[in-house]
Parts: sequence; C-alpha cells; structure tokens
Amino acid sequence: MIKCIGCGSSLVFDPATQLLRCPHCGRTESVDNFTDSYPHYVEAETSAYDPNYTDQVKTYDALVYKCPNCGAEIIATDETASTFCSFCGDSVVLTPRLSRQKYPSYIIPFQKTKADCEEAYRKKLRGAFFAPSRMKKATEIQKFRGIYMPYWTYDFETQHPVSIDGTESHRSGDYIVTDHYRLDKQVNGRYEGASFDAASTFNDTLSEAIAPFDVGSAKEFTPAYLSGFYADVGDVDQSLYRGDAEKLAVNYFRDQVMQDPVFRKYKLNDSALKNQLTPRPGPGKMGLFPVWFLAARSRNNKRVSYAVVNGQTGKVAADLPVDFLKYILISVAIAVPLFFFLNFLLTLTPGKTLIVSAFLSIVALILSNVQVNRTYTREHSLDDRGLQSVMEKRGIEEPEEVKRAVREKTGESSGKTWRAILSTLVIIAAIILGIFVIIKVPEILDLGGLTGILAFGVITVVGSIVRAINKAGKNKTNTRRKTVSAKAPMKEKMLVLIKPLFGIFLAFVTYIINPAQDIYYYGAAAIALVLIIWAFFDILNQHNKQTMRPLPQFDKRGGK
Repeated sequence: MIKCIGCGSSLVFDPATQLLRCPHCGRTESVDNFTDSYPHYVEAETSAYDPNYTDQVKTYDALVYKCPNCGAEIIATDETASTFCSFCGDSVVLTPRLSRQKYPSYIIPFQKTKADCEEAYRKKLRGAFFAPSRMKKATEIQKFRGIYMPYWTYDFETQHPVSIDGTESHRSGDYIVTDHYRLDKQVNGRYEGASFDAASTFNDTLSEAIAPFDVGSAKEFTPAYLSGFYADVGDVDQSLYRGDAEKLAVNYFRDQVMQDPVFRKYKLNDSALKNQLTPRPGPGKMGLFPVWFLAARSRNNKRVSYAVVNGQTGKVAADLPVDFLKYILISVAIAVPLFFFLNFLLTLTPGKTLIVSAFLSIVALILSNVQVNRTYTREHSLDDRGLQSVMEKRGIEEPEEVKRAVREKTGESSGKTWRAILSTLVIIAAIILGIFVIIKVPEILDLGGLTGILAFGVITVVGSIVRAINKAGKNKTNTRRKTVSAKAPMKEKMLVLIKPLFGIFLAFVTYIINPAQDIYYYGAAAIALVLIIWAFFDILNQHNKQTMRPLPQFDKRGGK
C-alpha cells in the first residue's frame, strides 16, 4: 500500500495520466518513485529446463483473495474490500491470505480508464438488439473490475539457410512446360511477443477475442502498478501454448521470405518452406496484461455471462444472451409485413406451402445441429485448453463421453462416429427436398419469378435473424487458434433435432400419399411450421446456454 504524503490516503494508479493519484486530495506521483516501495525478496528457483540449475527470482508480498463459492483467486497489494467475485459474479466477501508472488517479467499498464471501458461496452450493447435490458442498466455496467491477467509470451529467432525448389509453368503449343529452379536464401529473423493467457479462470475464447496486446509498450514490473487494481493468478503451464506460438513465428518468417521478389515469382512447396524455418525458442516469460472484467449472473443465479475489455486498446468481447420477448416482438414486426407483401404478389397453394415448410425444416435442422455442438463444447469447457490442462494436472476426471468428445476434437478417435450418422441424416433431408422439387417441377415452373421472390424472402428473413442472434453474443476471435467445436452425443442432439426431422418426414409422407383434399396439405404444413418455430426457440435456448456459462468451479471441475 502506497500512502499519499499529502493526506495519508492510498494512491491509485490512473490509466489516463499513467501516474499514481490520490482520490482524496488529487496529488499525483510517478510510478518510478515507488519502484522499491514494496518489500521484495530474492529466492532460489529450480529451472524448468535444467533441474540441476537454480535461478534467483524476485518475489513480493501480496494478499490473495479467494472466492468461497467458485475457488477463483485474485491478487491485491493492499487490504482492498472485496465484496463480489469477478468470475462467478456472486456478491460475497472474499477471504484474503498473505502470499508471496513471483515478479512477472513485465507489465502492460492500464491505458483505458473505467469510463472508457464502460463507454466501449455501451457501444457494443447498442448493436445488440436482442440483449436483455437488465444487462444495459448502469448498475450492472458499473461492476467492471480492472484485473491484470497473466500471459505467457514467447520469443523466437531463426538463422537458417533456406534452399527450396521453385517452379514456373508456361504453355508451349499443346504442352505445359514446367521449369524447375533452386532458390537459396539466408534467413535471419526474430519474432517477439507471441502471447497466450496463463490463467485457467480466463476463458480462451474471451482472451482471444480481445487480442492482440502491444507488448512493445510493456514496462518493468513494480507492484505500484497494481494500486487500485487486481491481478489474476497464473496456473497454466508455459509449455501448453508453445506449439501455437511457434506456428505464429514460422508463419511470420515465411511471410518475410515471401517478400523477396525472387521467391514470389515462383511456385513453392509451402510445407517444405516452413519445415526449413523451424525457429529456436527462448524461455517463456510471464507478463501481466490489463483487462476490464465483468461477470453478470442470470435471473435464476445458476449461470453467468462475461464481458471483457482490453485495457490497452479498448477492444470489447461479450457474452450476450437473447431476450425471448424481444426476439418474438422483432420477429413478428418483420414477419407480418413480409407475409402481406408476399400474399399480395402470389397466392400460396397447398403444394407451395408444404415446399416452403420442408425447406425451413431443413434450415432449422442444420442450425440446430450446429448450436447443440457449440453448446456441448461450451458446457464442458472443451474450447478452453488452459482450463482443461489445469484440470488434468490436478487429476480431475472427466466423464467418459466428454473424453470421447475431446479425442474426436483432436482427431484421435478412429472408426465410425456419430458425425457420419448425422451427415447421413442431413443428406437424406436434402434428398427429400430434391424429391419435392422433382415431383412439383411443372408447378414450380409455372410460378416463374414469384417462386424466386418467395425463396429470397424466406432466406433473407431467416438469415437476418440468425445473423442478429450471432452478433448479439458471438465475437470474431483472433485467428491464432482454430475454433474448437466438439460433437455432442447423439442422445443429446436428438432431443432437439427430432422436431425439424419430424417436420421433414411429415411433409415427405404427405407428398407421397398425395391426398385429394387440400386440408391435408395445409394441416401438414401447419404442423411442420409449428415444429419449426419450436426448433427455433430451441436454437435460441442453445445460444443462451453458450452465452450464459455454467457457474465456474475452478478448484473442482471447470464450469460444472
């Protein structure tokens, strides 16, 4: 705790001025003046690379606050009153204990103030039409807390002579002539600052969504930067993301090589080029990066949604669920005018009505399958490699079906999987739709351009709703990692997929039977449309499960 020499209050780091400021008398001090204000110690630590080698590390005393409900821990340098948990969103007094923490290699100070953070989040919410109104209340937005998140950073360098075959092809008469060349180049380069979050409490999808951080603006760490803020505890091993970081470095060196006009001129084997650019890694470094963090409980207090803001750039990522009432009202506002517009242009016959219902059933089937897989992935934290690695290190066993999903996700499973079965079902549904079209070719041709207008209108409305839903809670993530989506067990999928599948089956059977009375066509189409609406509400429910995550249990099983 750093005391103000003017009034005796605690100084707080101010991101706007990059100075320590007294909230009572307004006095400011430079952080550099307090580099050695905190007691620090030098201790011996065994090297991770050589067990026989010990290194001298610098440590400092800090208070570690632990949530009694979820087990999350955050660091503070003074006796900060903690009345709620940043990770499970519970209003609870965190219990402190004194702990000796290792000095990080560096720190990126907060540059965005809390006011900047709240404004960036409000701007994000303005485009989320379906987000619940309670999330836009000032009392909720004010719960943002500044937390320094631990990140592993990796540096690589390469000094390799590259020798690779290049080809150039041209036509000569009736032949394609390919000329082969040998390209040689000395590559000397360095790639610095590949960063990945080192805390199991910080979901990988969120950390990727607010990347990147500019490591070039990092400062030498001093606990004075933590004044008025918190820091998370790093528990992810540095080896976990080293492979990802190396791929980034290889791609960077490859791009440097391809900037050479000679290399751009010829066709190269990209894999062979990357194999020759394998870099030499340096030791991983732990850094603290600034993140504004918000956890909001659901109405039933059983789930939690997160919003994070990059404390350096102001980039926002948020889990935004969909309010069912808003969805219904906006959908009706779109559907009613469209219905009267289409009704003015054409008269829906029994056959056309059934074709449209079958088409929408197939759309609902595909979307439902995607959403169930995403929900299963999120519910079991399969998209969070950091948390998975910590759970494995602690010996926490996953259920067998979850282990199977992880094996399938990483390509380790063999033999027939439910994915093949589901693909078959989708193909069958497409064949059924094709049969509809073939049977009704004369009728469809008679419709001419009106059929195109109808199809375009339906696709536009469905697509607009889906895009709006996805925009409400899905953020484009950094492309450094592949998007993870495990395959949910079929017994879980069928509870959702049975509705659109039955609608497709009903429409197909009606066409095959070809009843004489139109009432059967309209009845089958009406049932199919009811099932489609039901399926779309299932899709919304799956979306909300993804954006309102299970309450975390970091010292037990992650997210369960």
